[in-house]
Amino acid sequence: MTDPLLSEDAKDRAELAAELKSLCQHVDVGVKVRAMAAYARWDPDGARGVCLAAVRSASPEEREWALKLLPQWKDADSARAVQSLIGAPGRVETNRARAALELIGGPPAEQATIALFNRADDQGTKLTALEILQRVGGREALSWLRSNVPVMDDTAVRARALSAAEVIEARLRPPVP
Repeated sequence: MTDPLLSEDAKDRAELAAELKSLCQHVDVGVKVRAMAAYARWDPDGARGVCLAAVRSASPEEREWALKLLPQWKDADSARAVQSLIGAPGRVETNRARAALELIGGPPAEQATIALFNRADDQGTKLTALEILQRVGGREALSWLRSNVPVMDDTAVRARALSAAEVIEARLRPPVP
């Protein structure tokens, strides 16, 4: 596809974006996901909603493309949508969703990961959330970990939470001159 800003087609940007938006509703999933990717290039603001909706699709291919595209927005809605696929029973997207959440990073990923931990019923999802927090967590995550580690019943989860807190604390510590 051509460049949305510099190409000859850029003058028709609005029309192209409208056509791509309509193709995002196509019955053929292959057409739909290619249109989503192109729409995200030509009209990022409009495509964001399409990608957020695709996370809830029954189609694994649509969910996969949403996970590829959502990190470009780096906002709370995108982070929450991505984390909703982590640990979902019967879904294979956990690793892709984890990577997408790490790409989003910052406070949106940190808050979504804390929410993931709090909603998780199983040890595996809690440990995954702690691994993500270790990579994206900042002061909020560190404070949350310090407050919650003492009340964690699962010893493996508690140990991983302590380790994550130490890693985050070391990363936040100012460098020694």
